[in-house]
Amino acid sequence: EFGKFVTWTVSVQDVRKTRTAVASVTVKLLPAQYPTIALQSNMEANIMNRGQSLQLTGSVSVPEGLSGNASWLLTGGSALSLSALSLTPLTRDISSSSSSQSFSMYLALPGNALTSGVSYTFALQTKLLNEASGAVSLSSSITITVNVPPLPGLFLVQPSSGMAFVDSFTLSCSLWMDSNLPLSYQFSYLIESSGLKSVVRGVSVVGYATSLLPAGSKARNNSVVVMADVYDSLNANTSISTTVKVTEAIRNVFHLSSFV
Repeated sequence: EFGKFVTWTVSVQDVRKTRTAVASVTVKLLPAQYPTIALQSNMEANIMNRGQSLQLTGSVSVPEGLSGNASWLLTGGSALSLSALSLTPLTRDISSSSSSQSFSMYLALPGNALTSGVSYTFALQTKLLNEASGAVSLSSSITITVNVPPLPGLFLVQPSSGMAFVDSFTLSCSLWMDSNLPLSYQFSYLIESSGLKSVVRGVSVVGYATSLLPAGSKARNNSVVVMADVYDSLNANTSISTTVKVTEAIRNVFHLSSFV
């Protein structure tokens, strides 16, 4: 009978009948004609970075004679208003048909809508009605985890002061943590006049770099902002900065005198 639960139990004993193990499974009986839902995401292993846009695809198959609707729901994770954030409709009406029907239903969320470190469970639920068997409800869910960027460790620049384009500065990162390894590092300094980064060493798994630096302005006490961008294997990144004092190089100027 549709809706009835049936339980099967298996009991196993050893030859001496001194030890026994029991296992049970309970199955809900469904009608022969029943809807199916399959979910997938645009994220590998269902892990995403906070700034990425999320798209879920629900493939729904509805047998003949059923009508109702399908809706996206948030069933797990921190509080979130899907109706306010979703870029796609959350509900779709399903009309009864003389033959089975299949369709795709999408849920799209913009970047930065979800919180890092939180796992969200989304469900696609169908509520259908058949005159012969009554209400038919089915749902399928998928869990999306929002990646946490690398956790800061140390960022050191040595020496702490020097002369522009003469002294070499070593920039290094250590003790950074992330579950998605390996980590990669990029080092740069800030161009004061434009506010743009000048990369001294592109992204690499090597956690240090050596570079000459330009002089800082006297208005800023010759300070130069030096930065490190640390990336995990999913390309989530954390930026960190510090300052060093870089002065104009001292040049020896010789004046030639006229000899009489």
